[in-house]
Formats: sequence, C-alpha cells, structure tokens
Amino acid sequence: MAVTTEAPARQAVAAEGRGRLGHPAVFLAAVALLLVLFGWGFLRDPTITAPTRDPAWYTWRAGVIAEADPAAVLRDWGPFSMFSGGYRVAVPLAGALLEGVAGTSRYTFSGLLMVGLPVLGGLAMAAFAWRHRPDPLLYLLTLLASAALFLTTPYVGYLDNLAVLTLLALLLAFLGPARTSWGARSAVFLFGFVAAFTHPTTCVIFGLVLLSAFGLRVATSRLSLARALEVHGPATVATGLGMLSGLALWVVGIWGVGGPGLLKDAALPPPYTRAFFLDRLWEWVASLRPAVTFPLIALAVGSVVWEARRRREPADTYGVVSVLYLLPLVGVLGWLAGKVYPYYRFMNATTAPMLLAGLGAWVAIRWFVRGRGLRRAAGVAGAAAVVLALAWVFVAGWRGWTRPGNQWADQDTRVALAAVRGLVEAMPDDHPIVFVNDFRDDMVAYGWSKTYLNVERTGLPGEAILRSFAYFGDVDAFLAGGPTVKTDPTYGRVSRAFWEELHPSEGTGGSAVPDAQPGGLDAFGAPPVVVVIRGFNEGTENAEPFGSGALPEGWVPIGEDVAVVTGPGLASPSPEALAAARAAGERQARAF
Repeated sequence: MAVTTEAPARQAVAAEGRGRLGHPAVFLAAVALLLVLFGWGFLRDPTITAPTRDPAWYTWRAGVIAEADPAAVLRDWGPFSMFSGGYRVAVPLAGALLEGVAGTSRYTFSGLLMVGLPVLGGLAMAAFAWRHRPDPLLYLLTLLASAALFLTTPYVGYLDNLAVLTLLALLLAFLGPARTSWGARSAVFLFGFVAAFTHPTTCVIFGLVLLSAFGLRVATSRLSLARALEVHGPATVATGLGMLSGLALWVVGIWGVGGPGLLKDAALPPPYTRAFFLDRLWEWVASLRPAVTFPLIALAVGSVVWEARRRREPADTYGVVSVLYLLPLVGVLGWLAGKVYPYYRFMNATTAPMLLAGLGAWVAIRWFVRGRGLRRAAGVAGAAAVVLALAWVFVAGWRGWTRPGNQWADQDTRVALAAVRGLVEAMPDDHPIVFVNDFRDDMVAYGWSKTYLNVERTGLPGEAILRSFAYFGDVDAFLAGGPTVKTDPTYGRVSRAFWEELHPSEGTGGSAVPDAQPGGLDAFGAPPVVVVIRGFNEGTENAEPFGSGALPEGWVPIGEDVAVVTGPGLASPSPEALAAARAAGERQARAF
C-alpha cells in the first residue's frame, strides 16, 4: 500500500521539477557559484590565511605529522592538556598529505578545507534530500541553506567539526541505498570509521540519533521489530560498526600510542564561568539569523509530522532523521539545570538546522505556488521572499567571512614567524624554543594563551615544534624566575601552569620535587631560545619596547616586530643565525 500511494506522488513532484531547475547546467552553475563565493577572499588576496583562529591548531599538528613524528601529536601537549587532541587526526593528516603530496603551503591547506568542506557537505545533504524527494527545487534550497548556515559562527573555523559533519552528511546520502546495497553499506561503514578519527563525541551523538530513529520506527510500526530492521537496520549496524571500529583503534593505538585516556583529549572545555558560556551561546544563536531559520525549521518539523499523520504511516528516513538530528541541541539547555560547560558547542554537533531550513523553504514555496491566477502571482512573490530570506542569511555570513583582516595569521605575524623559523633553522637542534606571550589581566587569558602558541607553532619546522614552549606573562617575571602574578585567578592559574611546564621539577613555591624526572627545559642540553613577538603581547608591557624605538638590554631584534631575549641561562644566537633570521623575514615580506 505504501509503495502504490507514495511512488506516483514522488513521480509527479519529480516530473514537475525536472524542467529548467533540473538541468545539469543549473547544478554545475550552483556549485561553481558557491565555490567562487566561499573562495572569494582568497581570490581577492591570495596571501591571506583562513578566517578565525582555530585553524592554527590543525596547521601545526599537520606540520608535526608531515615533518616529524606522527605519533607525537598524540602526546599530552601543554598545561591542562589544552593543546592535546588524541586521535583527532583526520584533518591534520589531510593537511600533511596536501603539504607533502600536493605541495600545498602550510598556510594554505586550512583555506582549501574551509572552502571545499562546506560545499561538499551541502551537496551531500542535498543528495540525502533528493534520494527521498527527487525535486531539484528541494536540492537547490538544501544546498543554499547549508551554505548559508556553514558561514555562521558555530561552524566557521572549527575544522574538525566541519570535517566530521561533512563525513556524516555523506553518510546520510547513503542511508536509503544501504537498505539493499552492500556498496552503500560499505560507504556508510567507511564514513563512520573516518569520522571516529575526526571528532568522536560528534560520532557518538550521531549514533544515538540513528538509534533513536530505529526506536521510533519500532514504536510507529506497531512494535514491529522486523519492519524497523528492514528500514533502518542495515545503515544503523554499518554506521555503528564503522564508528566502534575507529574508536577501538583509539584504545589499541594505531600509531603506537593508545589507551582509553586518549578519549578525554577529544573535548577539553575552557575554565570559564556560566555567564561567559551563556553570552557565547546567545551570540551563536543570533548568528543563525533565527528570524528566518527558526520558522523554516518549525515548518519543516510540522510538515514531517503532518505528512505522516495524513498518510497514516511512519515518515520516511529523510524526514525522521532530519528531525531527530535536532536532539544534540538539547545539550545547549544545560544552563537550565545550573550546569557549567560550553553549552554552545552542541550547536555544531549537528546539521539538522541546514536540512530542516532547506525542507521548510521547499514546503513554503510549494504551498505558495500551488494556486492559480492572482493567488499564484501572490504566491510567486511569497516564494521569492523565502528564497531572498535564505540568501540574506548567506550574505550576512559571507560578509563576515570575506571581511579584510579576518584571518588566523596576518601578514605581519607571518613575517615575524618566518624570521623565527630562519633563526631556528640556523641554530643547533638541541635548543628548546620559548615564546613569551601575554594578555590583559582577564579570565579569557586562558583562550588567548592557547591561541597565541597555536599560531606561533605554525611557523616552526615540524621537528622544532616538538621542542617549543611558551611562557605566559611578563618578560621581567620570566627573567626573575617565576610566573606572573596578577589579580584574575584564571590568569594566575594559566601563568603558573605554563611556568611549571617549563620547570616541572619545581612547585609553585620554587622548591624541588624529590625524584622528579627531567622535563621541560631541563630535558634539553642547551639553553632556550627566547622569542618575543609584538603581535602576541599587544596591550601589555611586553609590547611597549617595540614602540619605544629602543629595545631593552638583552633584546636583539630579528625583525620589525620580533626580538630574541638573551641573558644568563638563555641562548645567545650567533651573528650568522641572526642574519639568517632577518633574511628569512625580509624574504617573506617581499613575497607578500
């Protein structure tokens, strides 16, 4: 009965839509337009890096994989393990392959992924919709909605989230065929397997969504387990096997390092307050342009429920999974229970808003244009308004995406980092490198201490990244032999933690810890190379010497905004090494 009533309706929709919108040229033009728009900032200025700050973390990890020891990315990196990521290696491994095989520069691969992944993910979600409702209009609207929302705050720059959501979108496109095709089941298994090495927490959430869809099918099929297994069983089992196989290899250790403890590195929340997390949550919600997207999402959910009730049978896989994929958003409500964690991070654990915004726009437009005469003319205007509203969401995000200066490492920073790299390459490889960074006396010093060192490490050769450290605080306090003391407790914790990573055999009081193994700077046979870059100390006393015209005694400039600090217990680079550093910075400046 379901086949005889549903197939003619779908054939009618497909026949109606397979006009101009269904022509391959329209599809190719839409993809080309999105690629140009996402890549516009890079086309306008090829010297820029990708927007936002997070790509720096993936970039230096790619450098370690490409130029040093791949297993080293699995170690416990930094105070509070703030730089660790376990086996979240899919993105940095892709970057290493692009660097080593395709010859892509270290500062380019993140831009390539941030252009390609949203378009690929949008195409996969559109294919998921098309397989169940073969209407070119729905395909194009899903593509537009996904492109628009991928440019909002929850997604831009979070490469692991972006990559795993793209993999899961590709998996969704094969859910239907997986009922009967072993090829589709293999694809589902492989996408789930790779997703486990991209962002495991998102994988677990997605697996729970598929299990919820299976349970709902049982409940709405008169408790028919056989029917649920027929519809959802193959895809759910293939997905689960793929993800569990990947997660099992976290424990086994495919790169020689394993254990369940690595899984804790997959998600490390910052030590901020409930008020901070709430403010960030409302900021993320506002970026979705809820005045447009929320009504479309509500319309889509209502249409799925109404259609199932009208036909008196369970909704199709596309409708059920799209609606249930909203479940991760329940995580943003933890503040209602008084919990303190990054509520907003549950927003980029799902692409349900994209799927449902596209479906809602399709339902609205089909309703608007179904009349005749004057009613149809008014309906066409309403349909145009829906498309323009989605286009406005896209343009609002795109303007921030292409805003000049919106990049994780600007040209001045990269010139300074080129000088540091030239210095490091000209010196013996037994010297550790210490970057001195600082920020204002504020709780968010935690996040900036992490961002600064992430960016600085991108400028080092892969092997040198393994011996790189940071001191967070005032240069004078560093030279005096201790952390920097300020009023904010989080700032103080961060400064102490970075100091103790440099000198793990010392407690906060400076006394030796009995039987401590050599670590930090003591693990090296040569004194550290200490570097101060103006851009990572703006607004603090560390940056003031760069604007004074005369650097303090012991500060040796190797560029306009970067200096090496020398003195007792610190490395004193040779004149040849200093000349190599300055020449490297000048070459990078000329290249820009």
